[in-house]
Amino acid sequence: MTSTPSLTLWYSPQACPIVPQILLVEAGPDFHLLLAEVDIAKDERFTEELKAPNPKKRVPVLKLNEDIITEVPAIATAISSLAPDRSFMGETTLDIIRIYE
Repeated sequence: MTSTPSLTLWYSPQACPIVPQILLVEAGPDFHLLLAEVDIAKDERFTEELKAPNPKKRVPVLKLNEDIITEVPAIATAISSLAPDRSFMGETTLDIIRIYE
């Protein structure tokens, strides 16, 4: 029996939040969605709470159990691995390559 992962997604409307959010909803696990306090236009990127686990200072950020994942392709891959039967990243190696392309 596998345990249910702990998932938290920090997002900002100023970044690319929609793909990870859709994947989380479609994959079906429980998750926490948190608004990252950022103002990209003013280069005010992160609160202290988000700076500590996220040295890249990127949004969106996925916390999967204790691991921090940044960058949408990496986040999408992580979420997709939680629902392999859904084939979010494709069914063949070439499908996966095309996703990253």
